Amino acid sequence: MIEANYQHGKHEDFNVITSADKKIETRIIAGELESKYSKIGTQTAVNAYMIDAKAGGEQIITYANSHQGLIYLLKGKATINGVELLELDKNQLMEFNQDGEGFSIKAEENCTLLFLSGEPINEAVATYGPYVMNSQTELLEAMRDYQMGKIGFLPAN
Repeated sequence: MIEANYQHGKHEDFNVITSADKKIETRIIAGELESKYSKIGTQTAVNAYMIDAKAGGEQIITYANSHQGLIYLLKGKATINGVELLELDKNQLMEFNQDGEGFSIKAEENCTLLFLSGEPINEAVATYGPYVMNSQTELLEAMRDYQMGKIGFLPAN
C-alpha cells in the first residue's frame, strides 16, 4: 500500500558494465552489479539488466543467491552456463535456482537479453491488469482508489 511512483530514465543515463572482451554491455536498469548502481530506486531488492552482446562475447553475471532470477532472450542466440541454448521461438526463457552466485553468457550471435532477479516476498499475490496486491479485496480497493483519483496522475510535459 505504498504511494504510486514513476521514475523516468533515458538509455544513456544508466550505468553500463562492459565484459573483458568488450563484446557484452550490461545496462543496469534497476539494482546493482559489480558495485555500480541503477539510477532507478526500488521498493524491494531487485535487479533488472538489459544485456546487449556481440557474437562470440562472453561474460559472467553475478547476483545474490538470495534472489530468484530469470533471463529472457529478446533477439539472437546465446548459451547460458555452457549448457542451455536460448533461441527465438524455441527456448527464450531460463529460470535460475537459488543455488549459485550467477551465470555465464556466451553470445552465439548478436543478441539482446533481459535479466531480472529479486528476493522472494513469500506473500500471496493477486493481480488484475496493472494492479498487484495481496488479495482480491485489496485489488478492489486499489481500483476504487484509481477511479476516485486518489492514486495520482502523470503530468503531460
